[in-house]
Amino acid sequence: MNPLRKFLASIFAQPKNDGRLPSHSAKEPAQNRLELEAGQSWTYRDAPNAMSRVVIGRLDELKGLGTVVSVCITNVPVKSPDPGSPEFFDVFHAPITEDVLVDSLLEKVGQEVTSPGFEEAYLDWRAWLAGGEAGVFTISPAKVIGLYGRVPKRA
Repeated sequence: MNPLRKFLASIFAQPKNDGRLPSHSAKEPAQNRLELEAGQSWTYRDAPNAMSRVVIGRLDELKGLGTVVSVCITNVPVKSPDPGSPEFFDVFHAPITEDVLVDSLLEKVGQEVTSPGFEEAYLDWRAWLAGGEAGVFTISPAKVIGLYGRVPKRA
């Protein structure tokens, strides 16, 4: 397995052949259920700055994975911006298991439109998921952000 695939396999959950999540991803349901809907904008635990938000784009009930919430994460600071380049970026699409996401959300701050790249990234993910080439995150939005810049380089 190449290093990129091994790394991604370690942070994504994919259904087993019997349709269940791998046991390392199993988690007790969140105690305080939130009513999540597309368009909601939330603050979240360990956000890199006070302006960063999780914006819900889609909710999907997927066999073997349960409810998956596709989000974009806005206003993420660039670690070392080049002079004249943007200081912030958006993570266009991150599919996160509902329980992990609910445990990360702090306060609903209103309604917001997802980033312009969300829909295309979401559709690509759905195609890759159908082909067995993608999974869902079982880590918090803050940890998803932390992956940027840490993905092994392709040879």
